[in-house]
Amino acid sequence: MPDPISYLKASVAAVFASAMIVLVLRLVLRKSVHSIAAVIGVLAVGAGAVTGYGVLQFSWTWPPANALNRFLMIVLPSTFVVELLAAVFGRASTRILTNSATKGSGSRYALGLRLTLYASVGRILLHDSVYLDDVGSGNPDAWTFAQALAVFGGSFAGLIAAWSLLCRLSERAAAGSITVSLALVIQCTGLATMMAGYIKGGAAAIPLAAALAGTTLAFPLLANCFGGLDQKHLQGVIGIGVIGLFSLLCIGHYFGQLTGLRAIVLLLTPLLCWISELPGLRSRPAWQKSGVRLTAVTMMLSAVLFFAKQDFDRKMAPLLVDAADMAKIIRVRFAVPSTDAWNSGESHYKQRTDRRLISRTVSR
Repeated sequence: MPDPISYLKASVAAVFASAMIVLVLRLVLRKSVHSIAAVIGVLAVGAGAVTGYGVLQFSWTWPPANALNRFLMIVLPSTFVVELLAAVFGRASTRILTNSATKGSGSRYALGLRLTLYASVGRILLHDSVYLDDVGSGNPDAWTFAQALAVFGGSFAGLIAAWSLLCRLSERAAAGSITVSLALVIQCTGLATMMAGYIKGGAAAIPLAAALAGTTLAFPLLANCFGGLDQKHLQGVIGIGVIGLFSLLCIGHYFGQLTGLRAIVLLLTPLLCWISELPGLRSRPAWQKSGVRLTAVTMMLSAVLFFAKQDFDRKMAPLLVDAADMAKIIRVRFAVPSTDAWNSGESHYKQRTDRRLISRTVSR
């Protein structure tokens, strides 16, 4: 069962760890911190995520046995490494489809690493699953080659489009609102996955969302110290958020009961941040743009959670009620009443309660 207290502890720990990394590196590196702000962002998210997963006691066993373990042991560490290398190499180009791409070799290397990661993340998560069984094995869920190509090709295109558009938007103004939006969408993905029946898969979203939020909230410390930072310094954080969001949606859909339509809507929701570039809003101050972006994203997430809750009440809630009733029956039937209970007639009450609960459960 979900444990809200543990989730709250993990969120607080992840936010604190992320913020402390930013603060400590600012104090230690001082003047040189401006030149490695992108590296600090990636390190802060990584520290917060590891701390949060540690609080929730996620297993770190090798080899990974399922998609969730592969996300924690392969996909997420690979994303941190790629974004760290991208930050070290320099500003990776986000203008993939235009001729204005950065020509430096470092940017090309970083872009190549990202493309490789985006092309392989879906295959890594679905490794050894029923979807990739041989079609001749008799498994009705096995994909044909054309189906697998369509799924992995579509996933690759969707990741490239989401990352490119969000990074390009971050170059304009209020990049922090984009990472906060990603944190909100990831958190909503976790809640929707839990309501779809995969509690542990949904819980995996909590530390990552908190780490993104903590890093974003602490990042203005660097800007205040050095009179502003380049908006591109948060592109590594955006990359981690996009990969994390896609991975959690993939886990929730293919290994839980998160509907395909709901997963697609959640993947596209961060792109609502582009609403701030509509005529009449484009020239607004950064704080107003941030408010518009977060309002649009929050409204969409509220609608998603509303329909997810309706599905939960219709499909899952009756099962939980039956399980609770059966647990109460077991407690009543196998309880050994004390002497006082016998004297007070409580045993007779328990027998009547037993019969009433059994008849109600059978009638369902």
